[in-house]
Amino acid sequence: MLKFIAYYRVSTDKQGQSGLGLEAQRTICYAYARSINAEIISEYTDIESGSHNDRPELLKALALLEIENGSRLLVAKQCRLTRSVALMSSLLEKKVPLTIAETPEASIFELHIRAVLNEETRRQISINTRNALMAAKARGVKLGAPREMMRVIAVKGGQAQAKVKIAYALKIKPMFDLAMENCGRASCRNIAKKLNELGVKTYSGSTWTAPNVSYYLNNIKDKENIKW
Repeated sequence: MLKFIAYYRVSTDKQGQSGLGLEAQRTICYAYARSINAEIISEYTDIESGSHNDRPELLKALALLEIENGSRLLVAKQCRLTRSVALMSSLLEKKVPLTIAETPEASIFELHIRAVLNEETRRQISINTRNALMAAKARGVKLGAPREMMRVIAVKGGQAQAKVKIAYALKIKPMFDLAMENCGRASCRNIAKKLNELGVKTYSGSTWTAPNVSYYLNNIKDKENIKW
């Protein structure tokens, strides 16, 4: 039976603690392993930006590969392994036995090309995020739930909470509009992804999900009487 050593990567401590993105990667890897009657014998997870090459858990996975003869490194998507051309090229040059669960038949040439595209995507995200934040700052937009808002909620509860929620919804509206304009295909999932890239938080201070966006669109955005 083919043996896999699974490797996952999340970008932030918050994602690592919450499992955001991690469970999706595990699901993809285990589904692929089952589809070919293979076994995942070990799992490693790094909490690190895709542009950084300091990967202690990846090094452990690579060390185990050398011990477990015939085993292969398994990742859900190539961008979860790295968005760095340099790191990807290094792994390929060392002939690391690698399988990308979503594209298991990809050639070395394809992996190199995807590495270039992933690195460019990371660069564009960084530029777009920086520009969007600068534009928002110029318009006077403040991101995140202000501490004073949270203090009022804690002290006055109910009615004050509703008012503060409305105020917060109006405050992030420019950034929400910006996310809608720059998310590509305007699905709730894509809008949520762009809001998170821009650093915008929900009223409760968490990251956006598709249901959050759907609620905002259906109950808040562009309505004179905001309902909560």
